[in-house]
Amino acid sequence: MTTDTSLQMLDKDGWIWVVLPDSVTMDNNIDIETRIRTALLPDHKGVVLDMARMEYFYSSAMGLFVRIRKLVLETGRMLCMVNVSQKIRDLMSSVNLTRLFPMYSTDVEFEISEGEVWNHRMSQEKFNFFSFAHTDKQCCRVNVGGHMTVLNDLSPFHQSVSGGEASTYVFDLSQLESIDSCGTTMISSVLSRIYDQGSVAVGFGASDAIRNLFSLLAIDKYITLYEDEKQALNGISRQ
Repeated sequence: MTTDTSLQMLDKDGWIWVVLPDSVTMDNNIDIETRIRTALLPDHKGVVLDMARMEYFYSSAMGLFVRIRKLVLETGRMLCMVNVSQKIRDLMSSVNLTRLFPMYSTDVEFEISEGEVWNHRMSQEKFNFFSFAHTDKQCCRVNVGGHMTVLNDLSPFHQSVSGGEASTYVFDLSQLESIDSCGTTMISSVLSRIYDQGSVAVGFGASDAIRNLFSLLAIDKYITLYEDEKQALNGISRQ
């Protein structure tokens, strides 16, 4: 299988228009993020991810989309997706990603609806916790972000990892900003269940504060934490 790994970036009507390659993977997602961060200037309205060429959807893409969303919202701007195929839209809906991003089937639909984009941004700012998962070949990839506290609805986390028995679980914790006793109780319960069923759990990207809390509460006996995704995946192969 040959893949198109090229990335195109345009300055279009005040937006950074990013034409993604046919797949966003562990090998290219950091480079794509860096190029977007570098290109994004103070006078830009935000970022448009053009998914017309995107055929393969991996968990690395999920992580990239969430990180870029956080970047633009923190600076008062917006992230949108255009030319989203029904196949990818359905997949993103299955892991609750459609709640995070305004999506448009075509360029024209986006241009007509640009006013609605800003209304969507206002509602996004109130979205303080998210969790979604995708299972492929007995490996469940889980993204967790925001504030995992009693003030937010944490049910998406439990729902995203329940109902299945994958052999391995990979948790992307790079966007997890804070966690309180309610959050630690829930994550400990989920990880202990994974441990009891004989599956392996690894995580990556956790801040020092989260790492220390996991150690203090002995949560790290259920999950092995690594610095980045590659180390986590290599860690699985050694277990």
